[in-house]
Amino acid sequence: MFEDEVRTRIRELEDTAAGREFTQIERNEYAGLEAKLREFEGRRNRLRKIAQDPRRREETWEGPGAPRHDENRPEHIRAAHDAGLRAINRHDGILRAEAADTLDRLVRNADPLGHAGRYLEAVADPSYNSAFGKLVADPMHGHVRFSREETAAVQKVSAVEAERGMVIGTDTAGGFAVPFLMARPK
Repeated sequence: MFEDEVRTRIRELEDTAAGREFTQIERNEYAGLEAKLREFEGRRNRLRKIAQDPRRREETWEGPGAPRHDENRPEHIRAAHDAGLRAINRHDGILRAEAADTLDRLVRNADPLGHAGRYLEAVADPSYNSAFGKLVADPMHGHVRFSREETAAVQKVSAVEAERGMVIGTDTAGGFAVPFLMARPK
C-alpha cells in the first residue's frame, strides 16, 4: 500500500465513523494504518540521513570529453534531446521511476549526437505502437492495414534505427523495434 492510499483509507474510516467511536475492527485497522504511516516516515528520515552523507552520493561524470545537456549543443541535437525527454515525460505515470531516470540520464549525458532522443521519440509515437500491434497480430499482412500515420511512424523508426546502426533481431526476418509503450497501467 502506498502512503497516499494509507492516508485516504484513514480519512475513509474517520468519515465512516462520523463522530461515533470506532468498532474494534475499525480500531485495529486504524492502528495498522498509523503504524504504516510511521514506517513511511521512518524510511523518509533514513533516506534524508543517507542523502546528507557525501560518501553515499552518486558522482557525475565530469572532465574533458564528458557529454553535457547544455545550451551550447547544436540546434538539431538540442531538438532531438528535447523530443526524447518529452517522450519520457509523456509516459511518466507508466514507467518505473528507475527506468525513467535511466532514460533521462541516457538522453542528457550519453547522447552526444541526439540518436537516443530521436529513437525514443519515434518508438513513443502512438501510431508506431498501433502499427507494431498489427505486425505482431499478422506478420505477413499486417502492414497492408497500416494507416498513413502508421506507415510514416514505421518509416521514421526504421530511419532512426539505420542512423543509429541499431537492429533488433534479424532484419530479413522482420526484426522491429519494440514500441516505447507495451503495457497500460493497471
